Amino acid sequence: MPRKPRSPSDRLKKHLNVLTRSGPASEPEVQNALHEVLAARGEVLLQHQTGDGPCDLFLPARRVVIEVKERGAAGPELSGSQPGETQYEQVRRYV
Repeated sequence: MPRKPRSPSDRLKKHLNVLTRSGPASEPEVQNALHEVLAARGEVLLQHQTGDGPCDLFLPARRVVIEVKERGAAGPELSGSQPGETQYEQVRRYV
């Protein structure tokens, strides 16, 4: 028997669950969930090219840059950052 297609609200709940649950979540998993939730409210660009590298998500109408990291990850050796650069410095470099 074929599965009933999920409604938009069911998909949104699934993505919100990824963002709010405790435990590990990979960077692509968090980025995808954020993209889907934010896209329901307006335009969201993935991997938007800035003057100094791509940011993960960009909301052009609000001029918001979002850099996504794996849940629980911290430190200067994360993907996309330069040696010794914090996440804050990485986003600051994009804007």
